[in-house]
Amino acid sequence: MDTKTLNTYFHNKVLILNIILTFIIVLLHSQPLNRIGISTDDNYPLVHGVGVFAQVGVPMFFFISAMLFYKSISAMSKIKDKLRNRIRSLVIPYILWNVIFVGIYWAMTHIPFIASMMNMPPVPSDVAGILLSIINSKYTVLWFVKDLIVFCLMSPVFYVMLKSKVVMIVGILGLVVLNMSYSIEYESIWHWLPVYLLGAYVGYNKLYMITPPTENYQRKIAVGCIVVMVGLYAIAYLDDRRMFLFRFLSPVLVWALYDCFPAKWTLTKFKEKKWMHGLFFIYCTHFFIINIFQKLIFKILPHNLLCINSIQLITPVLVFLLLVACINIISGNRIYRVLIGGR
Repeated sequence: MDTKTLNTYFHNKVLILNIILTFIIVLLHSQPLNRIGISTDDNYPLVHGVGVFAQVGVPMFFFISAMLFYKSISAMSKIKDKLRNRIRSLVIPYILWNVIFVGIYWAMTHIPFIASMMNMPPVPSDVAGILLSIINSKYTVLWFVKDLIVFCLMSPVFYVMLKSKVVMIVGILGLVVLNMSYSIEYESIWHWLPVYLLGAYVGYNKLYMITPPTENYQRKIAVGCIVVMVGLYAIAYLDDRRMFLFRFLSPVLVWALYDCFPAKWTLTKFKEKKWMHGLFFIYCTHFFIINIFQKLIFKILPHNLLCINSIQLITPVLVFLLLVACINIISGNRIYRVLIGGR
C-alpha cells in the first residue's frame, strides 16, 4: 500500500473498531442482575460469559487512545498542542455530562414515586457532596474519561519514558506484575496504566501499521491470536482473579487480528456515516438509558432465567439503535457538538 492508502486504512480501521467497541461497552453495561437485586452471576452462565467477553472494550479504548495520542509526537512541544485539544475533547464534556446526570439523578432520587423504583440512595444535596459527585463521576460511567485526563496530564513523563525502549518495557512489565500480585481497584489509573502505556509504545514506535506480508502468514497470525484470546477468555471465565491478563493482552491481539483479514472491505466498501462521529454521545448516555429501560421492563417481566438472558441480549441492540437514531436527529445542534467534545 502507498502512504495515502495506508492512512485511509488506518483511519477506517480505528473508526470500525470504535463502533464495535462502543457496542461492546453497551453490552457490558447491559448486565441486568444488579438492577434486580442479584449480586452474583454464578447461576447465570450466559450473563457471566457475555460479561467476560465484553471486558475487551475498555482496555481496547485505552490502547487506541494512547496510540492516537503518541503516534504523531516527535517533540515535547507537540504535547502542549495535544493537551490543549484534550481540554475541548475530554475535560469540558466530562464536567458537563457529570453536571447533567448529577442533576437528573438528584431529581429522580428526591421525587418519592420515582425514588422508590431507583434502588439507590439519594444524591447528596450539600455543595461539597454535589461537587465531589461531579469530579468523581459518581453517577456516570465517565471514570474512563477521568483516567484519560490524568494520563494526558502525565504525558510529559510518558514521553521521556518512550525515548528509551528498555525503560518503557520494564515499566510496563512492572505494572503488569503489580496488577497480577495485588487486587487493584478496577477504575484506578494503576489498573489501566500498563494497557495505556502499551498503546503509547505501539503508537510512538509506529508499530500500528505492520501488516502480515503473505496470506499464509496472515492465517498463522490469525489462528495464533484466536487461540491465545480463547485461552485467556477461558481463564478469565473460570477465575475472575485472572481477568487482568485478558484485559492487558486483548487489545494487541484484536489489533493484530484485524489486519489478518483482507483490507479491501475496509478500504473500499466501508462508508462513514454521520452518526459514527457521535460514538462518544452513546458512551455518555447509554448507561442511563439501560438503567431506565431494564428497571421498567423488569416491573413487567418475571425474574426468571429466560427473561434475564433475553434482556441481556436484547438491551444492547435496542439501546444502541435508539441512540444512533438520536444522533441522527440532534447531530447539527451546537450544544450537542460541545457535549461530544467537537468530534
